Amino acid sequence: MIRDEQGPLIDPHRSFNTWLETAHGFSEPWPNTNVDAVKLFSFSIVQQLMTQAQHDALSDPLTGLNNRRQFFKQARRQFHQAQRYQLPMSVMVFDIDHFKRVNDQHGHQIGDIVLQAVAKDSQSAIRDSDLLGRIGGEEFAIVLPNTDLEAAKTFANRLCHAVPQHPIKGEWGTITPTISIGVVMRQELDADFETLLNRADKAMYCAKKMGRNQVHAPLIFPKT
Repeated sequence: MIRDEQGPLIDPHRSFNTWLETAHGFSEPWPNTNVDAVKLFSFSIVQQLMTQAQHDALSDPLTGLNNRRQFFKQARRQFHQAQRYQLPMSVMVFDIDHFKRVNDQHGHQIGDIVLQAVAKDSQSAIRDSDLLGRIGGEEFAIVLPNTDLEAAKTFANRLCHAVPQHPIKGEWGTITPTISIGVVMRQELDADFETLLNRADKAMYCAKKMGRNQVHAPLIFPKT
């Protein structure tokens, strides 16, 4: 929202007719003002603010990735499509190893820089068809449509090896982030996307228990 000394001046939630009335009102004290130009300028501002507001509603403010809500919305859609047409679909869940230690030793501001760096590496690695989101504090997930487990595991290993190649340096020292990744493929027993994601999450924790900085992609999960 844009404000002046008297209060709100531009509010993207107001109707466009209100905007036109506001723009016309601004032009009345100046007879020579081109009202159409003012309206066009106002419309341009509205469009920009609405686009920004929509982006903010769908994106994680720190990393710019899909936020949890948007990620789940899109992921459920892809899951149902894969289920309907019997298409392969894999999911990765990963988080940053020892992230709490980073926050404790260097502070949350440096922790945020680490999150942004890992998000950037992840964004650079995915295909246009893949879905990437930040779903928790230091936890991320990727949906890989039309991808079987072997191909997903290959991609996960590539990402796992890429992240430490970009150490983060500052006056406080150097941090070399690593990630642990769990990878699973959709199975007929997966009733919904949440079930599939939960299996990927369990696989990630197995990767952590096995020493971190690695990928775990179980072929079969035991029944729970």
